Amino acid sequence: MKKMNKQPKVSIVIPVYNGANYMREAIDSALAQTYKNIEIIVVNDGSTDDGATREIALSYGERINYYEKENGGVSTALNYGISVATGEYLSWLSHDDLYFPHKVEKQMSIYKILDNPQTIIFSNCELIGGEGNVFNKTNHTAIYTKEELCMGIFPVIRGAVNGCSVMIHKKCFDEIGLFKEELKTSQDYDMWFRLFEKYPSYFMEDCLIQYRIHQQQDTKRHPRRYEESQKLWDKVLTKLTIEDIVKMKKDPMVLLLDLYFWLSFSEYKEAEKVASRKIKEYYEKVSKKKTNLIETLETADYKKMHKKEVVKLQEEYYLFLNDCKNIFAWDDEVKNNLVCSFEWFIDAKRRASKKQNNMKKVNRIITYPFRKIYSLVVPNEKN
Repeated sequence: MKKMNKQPKVSIVIPVYNGANYMREAIDSALAQTYKNIEIIVVNDGSTDDGATREIALSYGERINYYEKENGGVSTALNYGISVATGEYLSWLSHDDLYFPHKVEKQMSIYKILDNPQTIIFSNCELIGGEGNVFNKTNHTAIYTKEELCMGIFPVIRGAVNGCSVMIHKKCFDEIGLFKEELKTSQDYDMWFRLFEKYPSYFMEDCLIQYRIHQQQDTKRHPRRYEESQKLWDKVLTKLTIEDIVKMKKDPMVLLLDLYFWLSFSEYKEAEKVASRKIKEYYEKVSKKKTNLIETLETADYKKMHKKEVVKLQEEYYLFLNDCKNIFAWDDEVKNNLVCSFEWFIDAKRRASKKQNNMKKVNRIITYPFRKIYSLVVPNEKN
């Protein structure tokens, strides 16, 4: 095991644009770190708020390193911060998010037991609203194992990586490059895909940050948000190979079905088509069966429901099934499981509408019956 320096320096980079609303809380949380060998870098990305952002930053004097640049987007501000950082490790803090006081200390303590100092460390987080009210927290090990969360890009494609929870060795940027400055809203996920593809990762179950969700977030308002995210998912799915999935120790069909089902509820319809195509290509590879889809189901359980509600739910349900109509061959046993899966679907949708704060667990529950169906349809088939 390679012994690390007693207390390596950590650079906390805070990019900000018109951030007078929340940036003081973010800076204060960085200054409150129990790990003392840190530097705080605030990069003002050409704010246009009549000097409000500058005034707050300058009020901290020499306790922070403050820089100003022309506006170019958060990726340019992050890259500027990385370029002037003098720490061995780097941690990103959005101006509207918060670190818990032990964030850096806990992560740096993990490096003492790791063999590779370039391991990417990330964690759970609390979710807060615009006024700082805590309304939920992530608990990724309730859905995935720690082993799964450390398997290449798996945590990235399952949405388990919050950028401000990540700790990165600065040398990583020398090897894979900086944030892509042409990207305005998806620069973070583009970076996580590159990092997690190349370096080992370590997931901490602690909540180390507070991630703020509010209406002023650029990722919600930017006109290029949809276009960039669509292209990113299209690129990732196109590049994702069966060999990549096997390296994650996942069943290719299970992972592809999960991704497809998640995308079917998203706005990324072109990426959804790519996932559908990959499912069909993989099934054709592993099975010689020519299959048909049962187009309708009539059971007493949902006949009792209001007709309009049934129709709406059926439309959503078959959005998934119809795109996979050449994949599964149904027999009576599978047919029964299909009915069961529709009941799971209804139940999950109802719970989601009542409490929309754990959608990943809901998605996991919904997709379980499809994994069960797959195991019945193609048990242990080989080329």
